[in-house]
Amino acid sequence: MRLRAIFFDEIVSEITPQIISLTNLANEPNINFSSRVGKIYQLEAFSDPTIGWIPIGEPIVATEEVSVLVDRSTNNDRNRFYRVREHPHN
Repeated sequence: MRLRAIFFDEIVSEITPQIISLTNLANEPNINFSSRVGKIYQLEAFSDPTIGWIPIGEPIVATEEVSVLVDRSTNNDRNRFYRVREHPHN
């Protein structure tokens, strides 16, 4: 699987979470993103417009200003988009 990051030229540097990098380790996409300590974050993926965004894995609590979420799902589609959302119950 090949990972590509798509970034838009918008002023988002002060908004968290912001995806910093995507790496593929052992066929598991690792998404590094900016975070705020103590806040809860959820990885979501999109590959099928009829389904929309789906949560991937369990939410995490950030312990540093840069956190990582890993897509360990077995059905990593070739064209999958990711986003990280701050959990609404923060």
